[in-house]
Amino acid sequence: MSIMSILARSFSRFIDTLLYPPKDPLDVQRKLLSNIIKVNKNTLFGKKHNFSQIRTIRDFQKACPVCDYSKFEPYIQKMVNGEKNILVGSKHIYWGKTAGTSGKYKLIPITRKSIINASKCSFRIILSYICENPKLNSKILNGTMYFYASDPLVDEINGIPAGYGTGAFAQSSSNLFMKFYNFNIYTPLKFYKIKDYSRRINAMIKEACKLNITTFFGVTSILINFMEQIIHYLQKNGQSGIKIKDVFPNYSFSIMGGEPFKFYENRFYHVVGKKIDCREIYGATEETIAVQLHSVPGLSPMLDTNFLEFVPVNDDSERLLIDEVEKHKEYFVVMTNYNGLYAYNIFDIIEFISIDPPLLIFKRRKDTINLASEKITLDQLYMSIKLADIKLNCKAKDYLICGTLDPKPRYILVIEFLPNSRPLDYKEYLIEFNKNLMNLNTIYDDLINVQKAILPPIIWVVKTDSFNKYQTEQLRKGCPAGQAKFPKISIKKEILEYFSNKILKIEEI
Repeated sequence: MSIMSILARSFSRFIDTLLYPPKDPLDVQRKLLSNIIKVNKNTLFGKKHNFSQIRTIRDFQKACPVCDYSKFEPYIQKMVNGEKNILVGSKHIYWGKTAGTSGKYKLIPITRKSIINASKCSFRIILSYICENPKLNSKILNGTMYFYASDPLVDEINGIPAGYGTGAFAQSSSNLFMKFYNFNIYTPLKFYKIKDYSRRINAMIKEACKLNITTFFGVTSILINFMEQIIHYLQKNGQSGIKIKDVFPNYSFSIMGGEPFKFYENRFYHVVGKKIDCREIYGATEETIAVQLHSVPGLSPMLDTNFLEFVPVNDDSERLLIDEVEKHKEYFVVMTNYNGLYAYNIFDIIEFISIDPPLLIFKRRKDTINLASEKITLDQLYMSIKLADIKLNCKAKDYLICGTLDPKPRYILVIEFLPNSRPLDYKEYLIEFNKNLMNLNTIYDDLINVQKAILPPIIWVVKTDSFNKYQTEQLRKGCPAGQAKFPKISIKKEILEYFSNKILKIEEI
């Protein structure tokens, strides 16, 4: 048993007290905002927005209207040109490059404070997991925690490295929290020097297979893709019928981020071969927003890393604070943090499932798929698939719904089933899926059955590993993890073109 494991078990009772939500969440938020304003009041942005005159949260809200990334672009361009003290008073040590999932690439200045915050949030997840069952769960510290990060260095801007979020956080682990659990953490960053993707991934796999991995960190679908590639590599080398649990027998815990884990449960447990404890982290290049600190659903907002405001989806005139939100209402997340983002609407939609303590769930991005005013959401798609799986006793491995307008609006459900869990009748599955979607979205029902504005959907059942191969091709082309994530809802023709060569069966209603 490692020293870390012994310490974790011995002090778990005391550590546990550090993990409870703050007694006064608003006070934590007020103090955080005050400090952010204080350290950045002499920046160009701070002077233009009268930071020196801000005394209260309401003062801040008057000085800084809610905005999107375009508000910061002129300031960021000045920073790119080498000008100092523009958005942040402290030196930023990294440029975070977004993956472009919501449009063109964005540059986010990342400060040392943000690096500390990110590792602090991961630290909390690990400690909370250990505290749930100290004797059993502390065993994750006896082996290697494998952090499958993105490329940390894509280019340099005036001597400041620029790369993707997870790579930046992995490479810049130089604070107390990271040192504490870096005792057993491993990041395969050295392999990004290998430019040929096939050679790089093979080198990563060979190295990983030598390790006693107890924990995997990463972007959900990309981490699963990596596991699938490990299995494919071993099968090519004569090890048939193998699962991840056979390669890493002590693997028992994962921290997943980037996209809701529930969309990938079947695919994940299929490649692993057994149930694994998983916790989610909800964040972006801009900052970590919330983390899962318990086995039950719900993410705890990180109130000491971001000043958070919540704008009701149906009333953008309100800017609510953490003590003003209500359960089961949808809100846009607005953040202010040490990375020079002030009242920044990231256009993520969340819902609080608990108020005391505050717990939220990620619902969807602002943009939903919309062919004729029906606005189908990720949740509706997920539930329609899940209910169809239950009804027909099968399991979808991965899927997406793609909208097409030619010759008339309709949806194409692209779906891959687990090899031994396919429905007996694909058309019956499509009918069940469509019935569920109509029940969940009455506008969609009306547009199909009454107005005839949308044609009934089509199902494309694709071959085994089609989704894995798509992601692998994206990664081979050099796409970062965020960009290689597969969209669950899309209107991109190129996605349909890709899967048109992978079709096993097509059915219509």
